[in-house]
Amino acid sequence: MKGRCVEDVGTEVMEMVVALGIGSRLPKARVHEKRVKYVKEVKYLGIRVSECMNFRPQVESLKGTANCANILGVFMYPSISHQMVYHNIMQELSLRGHHVTVVTPDPVNNPAFTNLTEIDIHCAYDLLEEKNVQKLFFKDLTFYDITRNFFQLLEIIADRELSSPSFKKLLGDHNRTFDLILVELMHPVMYALSGKFKAPVIGLMSMNIFNTQYDAVGNVNHPVLYPDFVINLPAGNMMLWEKVQSLAFFVWNRYYYQNVVLVKADKLVKKYFGDLAYISEYENSVSMSLLNRHHQIQSLRPNVPAVVEILPLEYHSPKPLPNDLQRILDDAKTGVVYFSLGTNVRMSRLEPQIRENILQALAELPYQVLLKCDVDLPKLPTNVVIRNWFPQKDLLAHNNVKVFVTHGGLHSLEEAVSSQIPIVGIPFYADQPENVRKFVALGIGEQINPTSITATELKEVIVKVAGSKMYKDNIRKVSGVVSDKPRSGLEDVIWWSEYVIKHGGAKHLKSSSVHMSWVTYFFLDVIAITIAIVAVSMICDLLKQRDYIQYAMLVSCLLLQPVMLLVAKLWISNELNGILSAINLSGIPCVAKISLSALITESEFLFAYSRISQPTISNGSEGIS
Repeated sequence: MKGRCVEDVGTEVMEMVVALGIGSRLPKARVHEKRVKYVKEVKYLGIRVSECMNFRPQVESLKGTANCANILGVFMYPSISHQMVYHNIMQELSLRGHHVTVVTPDPVNNPAFTNLTEIDIHCAYDLLEEKNVQKLFFKDLTFYDITRNFFQLLEIIADRELSSPSFKKLLGDHNRTFDLILVELMHPVMYALSGKFKAPVIGLMSMNIFNTQYDAVGNVNHPVLYPDFVINLPAGNMMLWEKVQSLAFFVWNRYYYQNVVLVKADKLVKKYFGDLAYISEYENSVSMSLLNRHHQIQSLRPNVPAVVEILPLEYHSPKPLPNDLQRILDDAKTGVVYFSLGTNVRMSRLEPQIRENILQALAELPYQVLLKCDVDLPKLPTNVVIRNWFPQKDLLAHNNVKVFVTHGGLHSLEEAVSSQIPIVGIPFYADQPENVRKFVALGIGEQINPTSITATELKEVIVKVAGSKMYKDNIRKVSGVVSDKPRSGLEDVIWWSEYVIKHGGAKHLKSSSVHMSWVTYFFLDVIAITIAIVAVSMICDLLKQRDYIQYAMLVSCLLLQPVMLLVAKLWISNELNGILSAINLSGIPCVAKISLSALITESEFLFAYSRISQPTISNGSEGIS
């Protein structure tokens, strides 16, 4: 009886449930309304029972095949804004009757969830303090530096967490079995849990992911149509130089991931998991990727069935605000500006001049300002209220909030869209610049560069966004599109999790490109053969004419021009030094170099051949000169 899901309850049974006080009746008229969940903990016949009644006809549990499964969730990144997404998912799985074990740096410790066991790895937060994430990922670093810093930080975090006593105890328990493993799509070492516990894996992510992580399910990747989020370039609308940058990062990132990140991850696997297969085998066996994204507020891309967008995760009505905060908002007759840089960008770590410029701008605003700040500020303006934390989602739902000044984190932007509040974005690193750029393109906010922010600029932009009806109208339209889904993202996660449990995996949802080599995927073999055939045909043609000078010129063009032209094109790139420092060029397969060069220079080669082999007229007489 423990943890059973109550569904399709008949009239008599419902009356008994209500009489016992372990549930509530939902009027028939509201069956098709927003999903309503009633949870109540009771002690009945000495057994603690968690009753969860879901009245949503569109979402039916896979009865008899996925009920009461053992599910492991491992979410490694120490950030409460990330972890809150996973908390909702794992708690819901627990309420559905599954036995859930969660490895997290932010345990909830709520005894109401009787089917939920949490393993605390809070030690990972110490690393964020030591490394100062704001400097590691600052937006003015090169794409290559940010990517290297990101994976190096994740490697250190994974090592620290895997070496913790609580995680070691989990790995050392040979009697533990799981029917499904949910892992955060951060560091690939966690994919090895699939080999350790012989269970299918679903990848979850609370923000955007690198294109290399799409490769694990065979999703379509294109450096121009779907550039990596870290390079912050407009998808499908690039200038020539931006295309070169995106292509260079596309190639470099895959080389770095395959030859550096995965190699180091495999060493961690051997250190903590024992003698398992190479890590890429488990990465390529991941069943699905469930991503907290939405094509309206992020880049649009075609996805294979194994990729499911789950944003918005859940529809919540705003909760009552604390009395003092409610009074401040109610009394703000001219309106409220809410200023928060999230949980990872701290005011205390900003340059003093930037903090001073922000305070000066806020002091000159004709609005009440609520400022999330982790440090005491001297000479606080009279119109500014600072606190270390605000109930952000509930606060944004108040009618007097006019503008949300944010760092551009996905969760903050999601809440701004849900509450229909225009934004002023001050992006710092990671996916923040791309998120804010997209919102500016949608006409629902404006952007300010944090490295050059001035008090005058910040004040003018806030007043502009607060006073313009255009931003408000646009965000209402965007909010309507984002929220118009047949079911919430949370329901999608539950359904697909039970689907993977039922079928023992979901490899049939992935593209066959997962197991293709670069040569096959990019037609490099076909291109090389085509060029070889054309070259041989041209050489034979010249040999028949016994024109050895042109033959020598053609061979030189064939061998030297692609290499020289590729070097010339890379030389003009500002990223050349970054590429050379990150890549051991001798490690790149020769065939890949020649094929890529040939692909770039095929048109120039054919043009050159046509110039040297065409008939010419000399001194008025016809003939071949």
